[in-house]
Amino acid sequence: MEKELKPIKQGPAVHGKSQLQLLMLKVVLALSPALIWAFYVFGWAAFIALMLTCVSGFVFEWVALRLRSRGRTRQAYDGSGLLSCILLAMSLPPMGPWWLYVLGSFVSIVITKQLFGGLGQNVFNPAMSARVFLLLSCPAYMTAWLDPDKKAGLVDTLRYMFIDWHRESYDALTTATTLDAWRNAKLTGLPLPQPELTDMFVGSTAGSMGEVSAMLLLLGGMYLLFSGIIRWHLPAGFLAGVMLPATLFWLLGPEGTHLSPLVYLVAGSTMMGAFFIVTDPVTAPVTPHARFVFAFLIGALSYLIPAYGLYPVGLSFAVLLMNSTVPLLERLFRPRIFGR
Repeated sequence: MEKELKPIKQGPAVHGKSQLQLLMLKVVLALSPALIWAFYVFGWAAFIALMLTCVSGFVFEWVALRLRSRGRTRQAYDGSGLLSCILLAMSLPPMGPWWLYVLGSFVSIVITKQLFGGLGQNVFNPAMSARVFLLLSCPAYMTAWLDPDKKAGLVDTLRYMFIDWHRESYDALTTATTLDAWRNAKLTGLPLPQPELTDMFVGSTAGSMGEVSAMLLLLGGMYLLFSGIIRWHLPAGFLAGVMLPATLFWLLGPEGTHLSPLVYLVAGSTMMGAFFIVTDPVTAPVTPHARFVFAFLIGALSYLIPAYGLYPVGLSFAVLLMNSTVPLLERLFRPRIFGR
């Protein structure tokens, strides 16, 4: 007599939002050393900027889900919006008007993510989309990099960010980043400054929170790699894309006209881009070969855009440009079906 088969009431896969929350928590944990160091370097301004971005981002996502999903707001607690807001805050100047961070979180969460259908449906990286929007809309504030040696106290920081937030008010506290200073000196014919690799690697120069310490971002990236959260194809492709053209121009170009490729490895947002930006699972390709090519081209464009364009940093533009090519890359590098 045949045994009666009983219907399966539950699938073998693990369901629920706890796995996603754990994944997002691990990525935030990987970012924590660089964040804590940024708070130390830039003072209260960095902490307030992060809080403004994350709190406003959560509110925007909760309201958007409430309106879009007929009151279902559980997705607002999955951690994906929090991570996008942290990455956005780490890519913005640590000193700026309060509305800069609120506007950025609105573009990131509502325009780039929720209007496309929410988590898993957005075509473009939310943090980089907001950064590009702010860079094109508010270039004066997006180039106001706080000098670590002139960080203000809590009272002065609140005054600069909420009351007297006009750019001219805190010009005396800002300075140029390493790549900005080099580029401006090259354009104006002034003596080219020699970057200090140790300062940029450890973290004591002007820039965003995602640029201040290549060492701590690399440490967080290694944690993501060894814990299996990210695979090597994207970070390796991105770093190769940055280093190859930087090395070629440095070796083949006129002497003294190009920075050492080691500078590009530790300066700017290279480490943040390699381990935390291009590895976004939603906006990156799925197949290994497509992932490597995708990241390689982002890295190459991140070097070429500031070298020959108007903007000193090209990561955000490169990411959005390559996000739009993901369907093509997936088609070109589609795995061959066995037997065909």
